[in-house]
Amino acid sequence: MQKKAQLLWKIEKKDGYEISGSTVKLDVGGLYEFTAKELQNIQVLDIQGDFGGGSDTFIIVKDGGSVKLPKTMNNGKELGSIEAGMTGSVVFLVPNAQTVTGNAISGHVVAPSADVELGGGYFNGCVIAKNFHAKAECHMWNYNGNNRNTGGNQYTRGNKNS
Repeated sequence: MQKKAQLLWKIEKKDGYEISGSTVKLDVGGLYEFTAKELQNIQVLDIQGDFGGGSDTFIIVKDGGSVKLPKTMNNGKELGSIEAGMTGSVVFLVPNAQTVTGNAISGHVVAPSADVELGGGYFNGCVIAKNFHAKAECHMWNYNGNNRNTGGNQYTRGNKNS
């Protein structure tokens, strides 16, 4: 079931996510949709649960234009090591963006129409993009998730087909 995240500036828990200030806690294994504007105000996506347990977590942003991806953490902490990102199955689907930026991300970025630029910090995962530039320390870890679809929905550029 797809969950629409709503940005609220108080602590609130609804349907698999909790928002507290500029940190959003997401239950591992969920399918979440954000707008690019909502992501602008989020500094950290904190994935709650077993990050490497094979449960896929999908973050979907269907907006065009520029998208800023927040830092990724697990259970309120930085990943314990570079290798900790090897088994993570967080996927950022941004099929319509022209520009995607971010820092300190563990997960896979699917932005086939975008120029992706990752700044300082680290990046653990794979990138599918029109162009890719990184100032971060990058580690290419394969996708290890159990699902290779997004909750029964197939996303293509500009369309959502069920």
